[in-house]
Amino acid sequence: QLQAMHERGHSRPRMWAQYAENHGGACIVLDKRALTSAFEALGASLSLNVLSGPIDYKNTPVASKLEIGPLMADMNDVRHFGLEEAARRHSLRFWRELFLIKNTDWSAEREFRWLLQGTHTGDVFVDIRSCIKGVLVGPSFPGHLLRKTRRYATEADTAIARMNWKNGIPQIRPMILLASGKWVDS
Repeated sequence: QLQAMHERGHSRPRMWAQYAENHGGACIVLDKRALTSAFEALGASLSLNVLSGPIDYKNTPVASKLEIGPLMADMNDVRHFGLEEAARRHSLRFWRELFLIKNTDWSAEREFRWLLQGTHTGDVFVDIRSCIKGVLVGPSFPGHLLRKTRRYATEADTAIARMNWKNGIPQIRPMILLASGKWVDS
């Protein structure tokens, strides 16, 4: 069930303005547990480490200290292990600092990330089809794209709704198919 709750990313108007073409895009609502399982299955099949966690929003110093840390590698490791292995070890040691920190300016987002780490060199595809809980379209979503979006939602057996705000309060209006074949907001 799609819900309009302020703590959910899809109910934040700034996110729609910034990431969804100023309320003209769409948001795919995913099940976090199912998505974690999809990453773990892919990681296991490709012998990759799956790392994940919420973003930590904090301001980091402009100039890093001259000591080994996320932005300073140990050249002794490079000489001893070689560049690739030293980089792998460094990224495993400092993965949180390298991939899970963003400036406090982004703190309203409450982002969560999954990372795949290993020696696989080809493209990877995380199958999210079983993770999709619904599709939300913005109030300015282009009408000519609605047919494709509705068809996808129908094929995926998932809910489709329109996101809007009334007096600043998030509103989700399920879209229903009329006998005429036209989709309307409920």
